[in-house]
Amino acid sequence: MLRRRSPLAVVLATAMSIGSLGATAGTDPPNSIAGNPVYDHVRHYLDWTVPFSRGLTASMVSIQPATGPDGAQTSGIASYAEGFLAEPSNSPNKVNGTLSQYFNDRRYSTSSYPFDPARRDSLGLHITADPTTQSVTVTLVALSWGGGSQSLTNLRIEDGVLVGDGASAGGQTPSALYAVSLGTMTIPG
Repeated sequence: MLRRRSPLAVVLATAMSIGSLGATAGTDPPNSIAGNPVYDHVRHYLDWTVPFSRGLTASMVSIQPATGPDGAQTSGIASYAEGFLAEPSNSPNKVNGTLSQYFNDRRYSTSSYPFDPARRDSLGLHITADPTTQSVTVTLVALSWGGGSQSLTNLRIEDGVLVGDGASAGGQTPSALYAVSLGTMTIPG
């Protein structure tokens, strides 16, 4: 039986594959235990960072619906973020990093093209895996907006991508969907 993918899943998968070019794509661990698939997935990448000369690439997309016909926002907001994550000193259960985040509603001033790089934000991404409870916490920190943070909820793995729910940009809608793709890299030096 063929599994149909929603249009959103196709858009997210396409964006994530574009963002992870040059890195090892987000794949599930080869010997995943039957426990928590989210923990297994994240643990696989955290274990990669144990030698301090290795880190992770991270690509994230988010999408939120339009606020409605009476609101100022008549179309949804999509964002794309990318950057690198590394293990903080002596913390083998977490990785942190800063991503550059671009938005479709921030247009180039001379055209109607979205995702103006001159108007990007800095976004902190912190991923922690608790080996005792096998739980995972993904925290986003709005570094360009005073450091407010949120933890994603309802974490799950879909086609090798970590997906979760969180607050929308500017609190304009009740929630947004976030997808984070991780890849491996060797840090030069």
